[in-house]
Order: sequence, then structure tokens, then C-alpha cells
Amino acid sequence: MAVMRLGYAHVRVTDLAEAKDHYANTMGLYETLSEGNKVYYKAWDEWDHHSVVLEEGGVGLVKYGWKVQYSSDIDEIEKKAQTFGVTVERMSKGENPEIGDGIRFTTPSDHVFEVYHEATLKIQGAALIHTAVNIEIGSIHRSYVHRHVRHASARLNFVSSLLGTRYKGRRKQRRHKEN
Repeated sequence: MAVMRLGYAHVRVTDLAEAKDHYANTMGLYETLSEGNKVYYKAWDEWDHHSVVLEEGGVGLVKYGWKVQYSSDIDEIEKKAQTFGVTVERMSKGENPEIGDGIRFTTPSDHVFEVYHEATLKIQGAALIHTAVNIEIGSIHRSYVHRHVRHASARLNFVSSLLGTRYKGRRKQRRHKEN
């Protein structure tokens, strides 16, 4: 059984136009689908159709989607959830745009989780065969850079301390004194 990654987060927003501007122009995400009061986004380096769903009407998390490595993983997770006393329901391909069959359950903390294996591939920009050559690295609005980069080292230190990670970028070389 292997959960590969968090596949998508579906959140509600009060002002869809403002949220669309933020996710597209500040965060640099690409809109892949707009359907009623929902908009679907992905980042430049993602292959699946979407990783963020914005829904107008309220505030907060609607659900998380978890992508598994094999379709058989869905059955294993369903059995494990049921042993914990969680009610699990099946979801069909098409309930979520571009997401295949899976399961849905509510955790004891009242978070809705969906587990699935298949998602429609959506390569931004170039055709699949040309991705190695024509890869786009995304676009981040320069006002975001001006507002946020000037405190980058403090933020990097915070994240490193919090998560126990280390930045592996360029390091200054120490000069050794010769005797």
C-alpha cells in the first residue's frame, strides 16, 4: 500500500475573482478548468489535471485527495479505514473532474479524504513528447518577489528549524589559512 502524494486540496473562498487572481498571478498556478462556481489549478511541474480546487461560497477546507500508486491500494486503505470504524463510500469516475474511481471517508477530525489512483494527465504548454525540451518553469508576479524575497533567509531558517531540513544550495567556501 502506497500513498504517493497529496493529489489535491479543495477549498472554499469568499471571493472567487480575488482568489483566481492570487492563485494565477501571485502563486503562478495554471487554470485547467472552470466549472460553475469551481476553478481547478495546477502548478507548472505537475502532470495531473489539477492539485487545487477553489469553490466560491464560504471559507475553509472541503476535502483532500490522496493519490495512490496502485489501484489495489484503494481496497487496502478501504479495509484499514473500516477496521477503525470509519464509514467509507465509493466514488465514481467523473464525480470529481478528471479523477478516476476511488473512496471517500471522513476522518475522526472531520476532514474529508478521497483516495484515488487515476487522474487525467495535463501537461502545461508542450505536448507530452516535447516536455523534456519545452518545459515551462512557471510565472510568478514580480510584486510577489519584491514582497517576499527580501525576507527569504529568515523564512528559510524558520522552515529549516521547524521541519529539520537543510538548504542545499550554494555555500560559501571557507578560506583556510596556510601556515
